[in-house]
Amino acid sequence: MRFLLYIVLVCFFISGFSEEKSPVSRCCKPSNPPRSFYTSATFLYFYASERGLSYALTNSTKTQFAPNIGASLVNMDFEYKPGVRLGFGYVTNHDDWDIYSEYTRFYQTTSSSKKAPQNGSLFTFWLKNQNQGFAESASAKWNLDMDILDIELGRSGAVQGVVFRPFFGLRSMWLDQKYNVSYFDVIPASTQGVYSEEINSKNKSSSWALGPRFGVDTQWIFGKGIYLLGDIAGSLIYTSYKVSHRESNTFGNMPSFILKNSPENLRANLELALGLGWGTSIYQNRYHMDLSAGYEFHYFWNQNEMTTLGKVAGFSFGGGGMDLSLHGLSLKVRFEF
Repeated sequence: MRFLLYIVLVCFFISGFSEEKSPVSRCCKPSNPPRSFYTSATFLYFYASERGLSYALTNSTKTQFAPNIGASLVNMDFEYKPGVRLGFGYVTNHDDWDIYSEYTRFYQTTSSSKKAPQNGSLFTFWLKNQNQGFAESASAKWNLDMDILDIELGRSGAVQGVVFRPFFGLRSMWLDQKYNVSYFDVIPASTQGVYSEEINSKNKSSSWALGPRFGVDTQWIFGKGIYLLGDIAGSLIYTSYKVSHRESNTFGNMPSFILKNSPENLRANLELALGLGWGTSIYQNRYHMDLSAGYEFHYFWNQNEMTTLGKVAGFSFGGGGMDLSLHGLSLKVRFEF
């Protein structure tokens, strides 16, 4: 559904510029003969991590918490995962302006598990206070589904071997997260609690965002088609969330708690990319192809709204920040026609 929306928006914007053209290729030297359209495909290999996902604290004893000398947080084991980005652009005859659309899809799942230290335990997080306790082991699973649609209007130019393309446009983002934590053989820390063989905490955040995006793409030309690329962009997007927290145990001998919230906030994003590319004309200069490899950095402030439910009275999980970050390799092929 989101990919279909991408196709519809691309056709809509391009139809507004469908006149005769004498284009300049996007972030490239003028084409001869002129080429009006370009498309790109990028393979992504990103490391995604998010603050606030610690799920336990090592404890030197099995039944009491303080003093807890040498304790350490138990964090998620984040990993590199693949993704994809598809782009389509159109160069107009309006003073070298171009319109470009890009769809990014990055879905990943990571998991982690931890056993208590010898003669010790794991103090549980992500539970209501009266259900917290000392576990023999714990496991966590984090799902992140990210879809981003960017629409840009830009203009290319060159100064002494540096090609630059400032742009502005819109960003729309769909971000869904699930964070499920399980604790095993839990001795309650509170006198109101009960022993449980397994306690499950299920947390979910679904969001949709829309807002302005600005940036500049650059190429530093070395000759023979080789260039260094450097891109920077930022956006400020209105974001609507739906978050929930549920917890229960296997025997049902403790209360099942459910929390829900629907916050709305402005969130900032920052993007950086550095890399090396090479381009050449093919088939009697009728087409042009670029190959590039780079390393990208993406930072999304305050995306872990699941932790905000832990600040409700009677709950104390989460904390330690809310920011989401991605960084990793990008391999891109671009074709002008």
